[in-house]
Amino acid sequence: MGGLPFSDESGHFLGVLAMQHGDRLYRDYIDAHGPLVFMLSWILGPIAGASHLWVFRFVSTLMASLAGLAIFYTSLFTFNWQRYLATAMWLGSIASVWTVQGLNLALQLHFVS
Repeated sequence: MGGLPFSDESGHFLGVLAMQHGDRLYRDYIDAHGPLVFMLSWILGPIAGASHLWVFRFVSTLMASLAGLAIFYTSLFTFNWQRYLATAMWLGSIASVWTVQGLNLALQLHFVS
């Protein structure tokens, strides 16, 4: 699992390494993503390490699962069917985003090789 070249995570982690070595974001290191992405990557960098960028995927999966639990246990819903429906809608929407990201990664890998 650690051998796949995740282009976004790799670029984010390179930006974090550049910032840790004194470079300034958008002056010394340019990327199309906003500063929040790099700050989150900066926080996750010491946890994931440079050789295990796939840990970033596990962290995002954990966060999406925690968000699903928060939706399920919110006090806004009075009936169980509302909880299940809202949670299923959340998981379905995040799954569609991840599917598009996976297809994008597959296309990038196809054109690189």
